[in-house]
Amino acid sequence: MATTPTHDWPTPDNTDRVADGASAMRSLGDAIDATLPIIYTTTASVGTIVATGNETVTVTFPGGLFATAPIVNITPTTNIPASATASVSDITAVDCVVVITNLRTAGSITGGYCLMAVL
Repeated sequence: MATTPTHDWPTPDNTDRVADGASAMRSLGDAIDATLPIIYTTTASVGTIVATGNETVTVTFPGGLFATAPIVNITPTTNIPASATASVSDITAVDCVVVITNLRTAGSITGGYCLMAVL
C-alpha cells in the first residue's frame, strides 16, 4: 500500500480493488486520528458587561480531552467593541481563564469569544 510523503498515511495503490475502498478509507482515517493533535473549539459568552468594565470568564474543557495544557487561541465573535482586548491565562488541562479589558463603550454589551484549543 502506498503512503503519503509527509505523514506516511496509508493510501490505496492504483491497482487496488475498488471493493477494498472502505477498508482503505478506515486505515487512512485511523492514521490521521493517530497523527493529528486534538482540537477543541467552543464559544465563551462574556455575558453583559457595563461600560468601561472588565470581565473574567472561566472556560472548562470536556473531561479527559487534554492530558496537558493545550495552546489556546481566542477571537471575538459578536458585539465586542474594537477597543476591547482579550487574553487567555491560567491554562490547564481542564480549563482556562478568558480576560476581557478596555471595553470603553457606553451602556452595556453582550458578546462572546471563540476559543480554539490545540494540543
